[in-house]
Order: sequence, then C-alpha cells, then structure tokens
Amino acid sequence: MQVSLTIVHRSPPEDVHGQRLKHIYHRADVAKIHILLQHGGIYLDYDVIVVNSLDPLRLYDATLGKPMTFSCTNRLIYSVSTCIV
Repeated sequence: MQVSLTIVHRSPPEDVHGQRLKHIYHRADVAKIHILLQHGGIYLDYDVIVVNSLDPLRLYDATLGKPMTFSCTNRLIYSVSTCIV
C-alpha cells in the first residue's frame, strides 16, 4: 500500500453562509469539513483512540462521531469527495 501526504497551507474561512466565524476553533472545524468534502478522507482528533476498524464508516458518504452523550462531535469525521451537503 502506497501512502501519500500533501501539506496544503490555506487561510481559515471567515464565514459560513454569511454567518461570521468568531473563534479560530470554529474556523478550523469548517476548514476540516471543506477539505474532506473536496478531497475525501478521515479526520481524527489527536486524542481519539481507534480500537475497531473504520471500514464500516465507508458504507456512507459522510459520518460524524457520536459520543456517549446525546450530541454529535467533530472528533471523527469521514467523507467521500463526492459527498453532497
């Protein structure tokens, strides 16, 4: 298996649908989603520990992680590049 890594520097987004993003971590979240929608892939926060295969996520065009509480999280994001939001 050949692994390829490309580092792309970009400015963080300033807004989403006209709504200004005040905090840098919100800008980072939006940038992650934009990159995944453009290129596809899996994003994991540095403190996520994977104990099972992520292959079942590939059955869907996009997936967000779900913690044990009632919410969604961006600690794990999967998307194919052809996903329509």
